[in-house]
Amino acid sequence: KQWYQRRVPITAGEIEPKCPKFLKRKLIHKFAQDNKATLFKNGLPVYDGNKNVYSSIKLPVGNEAQSVEVELPEQVDSKAKKFTIQIKFAASIDMSCLEQVLKGKFQCQVLSPVIKCDQIEIF
Repeated sequence: KQWYQRRVPITAGEIEPKCPKFLKRKLIHKFAQDNKATLFKNGLPVYDGNKNVYSSIKLPVGNEAQSVEVELPEQVDSKAKKFTIQIKFAASIDMSCLEQVLKGKFQCQVLSPVIKCDQIEIF
């Protein structure tokens, strides 16, 4: 099973704002909900709270960076704000090793920064 990592830096105009994680999460959530049917094939990505989203679905945007505008609705203390989320392919992650570990067929040892899997016998 493959998982796909995408970098998703958030900008406001030309600059990358120093926004708190709760605001970044709101932006990514709004982006995911708005594009659930088209990009994520009715699935939702997992966001790490920084600059990465992970999905089990290969997105139809390819490996080139693409930008999407996201607008948060008005808040009590401010007007609606527009942000740009850039989506760029970062990595393809093979999760078959994890599946084997969970089934008890492999033992994984983390070796900086590579994960090495060895088959073990269960007694």
